[in-house]
Amino acid sequence: MEGLTDDVEKSNEMLLILEEKLNDREAGIKRLRHQLQQYDVVEEKTDTLATDEKDTNADVTVPMEPEPEPKTKLENEEL
Repeated sequence: MEGLTDDVEKSNEMLLILEEKLNDREAGIKRLRHQLQQYDVVEEKTDTLATDEKDTNADVTVPMEPEPEPKTKLENEEL
């Protein structure tokens, strides 16, 4: 009977150890899910900003000023 009691105690200890490991892993999974959600939110904001910037810049036209023609130096002209 004493051998059976020892087996039950070992099983209970093993159960507690496994429950602790399971809880640690579940906490790790929750942490990773939270990080993934944060990453997705940041990535979505970045994509939205990039798209908005492209859309905004697509409608803007910047007129180009013609380059001035270089002045030629006359022989009689002083510096």
